[in-house]
Amino acid sequence: MEAPPAPSPDGACESFQLTVPEGGTVGDQVKFKGPDGKERTATVPPGAEPGQQFVVQDGPPMQPYPVTIPEGKVAGDAFKFMGPDGREKTTFVPDGLKPGDTFDVSMPAPQPFSVQCPRGKKAGDAVSFVGPDGREREAKVPDGVAEGDAFIVTVYLSSMIDVNVRVPEGIKPGEEFKFQSPTGKVFAAKCPEHAKPGDEIVVKVPRGA
Repeated sequence: MEAPPAPSPDGACESFQLTVPEGGTVGDQVKFKGPDGKERTATVPPGAEPGQQFVVQDGPPMQPYPVTIPEGKVAGDAFKFMGPDGREKTTFVPDGLKPGDTFDVSMPAPQPFSVQCPRGKKAGDAVSFVGPDGREREAKVPDGVAEGDAFIVTVYLSSMIDVNVRVPEGIKPGEEFKFQSPTGKVFAAKCPEHAKPGDEIVVKVPRGA
């Protein structure tokens, strides 16, 4: 069971309150419907018990995208790959896979977005704009579009979200440590310089992880 999503701008995450069902335990999958009416699943996080509520975030529709694990990477390691939009992305090696194996990552599906042609720009010129996820992008003004006109571009929203993580005791700058995402999945992070145990740092994890 879920509460109605909180209002948010197009492309931003919406928060849902889900209830752990009777007999549910940490790591179980709970189904809910997103703002588009499609069914989603969320993982019961650590510490949640039957009857208790937990919060999940839901963003734009996702689609699978195949990536291949590079040499030298093991389970839990982060690595970069080129996304369908030609921009560099980051993901993590799943358990049980090795270099050379291919697996699907969930990428936000392309979204149409309206851009207004700025003053002094004409067809063929490059223009910068801020997408629905707050990131700056660039597009070319299409033929037949004059300054002040609106035109539609296709954007791929960010596949990563920021998560606040506390540095564990005994960890020094440059050392790696494990942490759990909001859905209970385990990832690795590196303690930044000048950070100490107990400090809160921001790390990126795949959307929905």
